[in-house]
Amino acid sequence: MDSLGILPTPVSARRAPGAPFAVVPGVRVVVGEEPDAVGVAVLAAGRIGDLLHEPVAVVHTDDGSPGALVLRLAAPPGAGPAELRDALTAIGLDRGLPLDLAREAYRITATPDRVELLAVTAAGLVRGAVSLLQMVVADAAPWLQIPCATVVDHPRLPWRGVLVDVSEVPLSVTDAQVLVSVMATLKLNVLHVRSADGTAWLPDLMEDGHPVPGGFAELQVHAAGRHIAVVPEVDVVGGAVPPSRTAEVLGRVAATTRAQVVHVGGRHLDGDPAAPAGRDVLARAVEDVAAAGAAVMAWQSAAAVLGCGRPPRHLLQVHDVTDPAVAAAAARGAGLVLSPPGLDLAGSATLRERHERDPRAEALAAGLPASAVHGLEAVLGDAHDGTRAGLFGLLLPAVTAVAEQAWSGAGASSWESFSERVAAERVRWGHDALYAPAPAEG
Repeated sequence: MDSLGILPTPVSARRAPGAPFAVVPGVRVVVGEEPDAVGVAVLAAGRIGDLLHEPVAVVHTDDGSPGALVLRLAAPPGAGPAELRDALTAIGLDRGLPLDLAREAYRITATPDRVELLAVTAAGLVRGAVSLLQMVVADAAPWLQIPCATVVDHPRLPWRGVLVDVSEVPLSVTDAQVLVSVMATLKLNVLHVRSADGTAWLPDLMEDGHPVPGGFAELQVHAAGRHIAVVPEVDVVGGAVPPSRTAEVLGRVAATTRAQVVHVGGRHLDGDPAAPAGRDVLARAVEDVAAAGAAVMAWQSAAAVLGCGRPPRHLLQVHDVTDPAVAAAAARGAGLVLSPPGLDLAGSATLRERHERDPRAEALAAGLPASAVHGLEAVLGDAHDGTRAGLFGLLLPAVTAVAEQAWSGAGASSWESFSERVAAERVRWGHDALYAPAPAEG
């Protein structure tokens, strides 16, 4: 399949006959008046304007004339299941697609006169806008071009994350926002932030240090505009939160977190002789978060205390899919977010090795049910040095393979096709001063 330069690989991409759509001065972005859709249109217009070196107008009226990039929602905001399934039909996808995947589905139809992006929800508009921008041919003289084509796409897994540990090495809110923007270009949708007390960007909860006032709220607004969830991890076992304040801190974190998911930590309990006592602490933390109305997430060591058949679904972050406790938690209804050693971005694996590994297939081979695998999460950990160059030097290009696995799946594209598209992204990262372009890995 010709992926049209789109990364991760789309479900379907077909070129069509006809002259390419010319992205020239005077091109406009047309969108309805739904606030979320308008936000996506503004972001897309800004990026196209950067490429053209001219401002691009965002308008609400489509007069049908050529030169329009049209963004439309196939379902109204707040649509119920039936309306979402009708939207899938309009896009050309199976109505039986799980709704947590359907919400990010989209279709691009590019003709010589106009380009239409139709999405089930605003989250799908964001994902489709990323693909549309990747389709732009920037070296076509005299103007930018978008080839005539039809793209239909949706994710393979609903959770596609990156974990950054700021417990030892702080990360500025500005760099965190840049990280979110880069994640959006790869259709990643969860930024998991771990700190010793879980309050790295919650100034009203910090007792030490010098936080940026309102920084966590500012980051969440930036992420929400790109439909990325920010999930804080409060390490309740061995962290800086005193047991007497655990319920208070978890309740306030849950109330402040838009994602309505709170990670309660516990990663270091594996193999610890004091683990039983630690698991008791985790069990109480699970109850505290659930009482606050949020979903609970924890590391594999908490498998014995996670899993319930009622919403919100508990999530277990797994590094060893062969652990019987993981299978037991899955049987109780816990969703599994896979973070095996191969997803450690500071590890020694080459990009090709990362591309060819399939953590989901490994989980299924270990006997875990496909319905339990909720997502993949790359681990950046605390290996970064706190600088932007250090952060993105580890993140890029390694995280592209994780994005490909989580959105498209192993085997969706050849190594040759994947590496060509990563090379194109390297150029964009270089333009944004995030990364020094280098030859693709073999």
